[in-house]
Amino acid sequence: MSVNKEDDLILKSLRVNALYNNAAIPVVVMLCGAFGLVLFLWDEKNSFDQISWLISLIIITAIRYFIVWKYHQSKKRPEEYQFWLNIYFVGTLFSGIAWGATAYLLPTENSVIELGLITMFMLVVISGSIGIYTVFKRIYYALSVPTILPLIIFLGFQENEHLNSLCLITGLFTFFIFIVHFHAQKITNQLLLIQFDNKVLLDHYESDQEKINILKRLNNTRTEQLDKARLELNSLKQP
Repeated sequence: MSVNKEDDLILKSLRVNALYNNAAIPVVVMLCGAFGLVLFLWDEKNSFDQISWLISLIIITAIRYFIVWKYHQSKKRPEEYQFWLNIYFVGTLFSGIAWGATAYLLPTENSVIELGLITMFMLVVISGSIGIYTVFKRIYYALSVPTILPLIIFLGFQENEHLNSLCLITGLFTFFIFIVHFHAQKITNQLLLIQFDNKVLLDHYESDQEKINILKRLNNTRTEQLDKARLELNSLKQP
């Protein structure tokens, strides 16, 4: 079933609404992960950078929650879906930049173990976000690209064979994660379109049923009137 311009706008507004309804899930999970990461990699020599990074992430999270609250308070969000999508994109982009900074802020001596843990955590972040951010491709890239790209560059420029190998492995995993997201995004949008088409068909069916019921009532009324007129005519014909 094809979607006209008006239906397409409705579908996009529903997709934006899905983003905001699920906004708390990735933000809370990643914020808890940030606390755990700082505790595990805590270093007195680098404590200021670590605390600054955590505070900046908390501030970004608080602002994003405020935006989500404003969205749910807005009465014109279906008509202003593009505005709210852009705001969500900016918030996700800042979150991605903050996560990407971990490669430069958290490690103190470029430990292979520490960088390996950060790499694993970042891969979990961008792969775990696929399910939440599949409705809009650019939202997912706003988080994943700033998160993983600085880490890949950082590992690639280290004069350490193990870290260079880790860079190559991370790049390959990221490539495959993006492929998974690409196909997941297509499937998700197809499912949303099917669900929307079914709703439109159901609405049309209910509307047609109402019209049929009206026609039936009119037909019954006319049949009763004809029967009444026929009886009156028969009574007049009788002597």
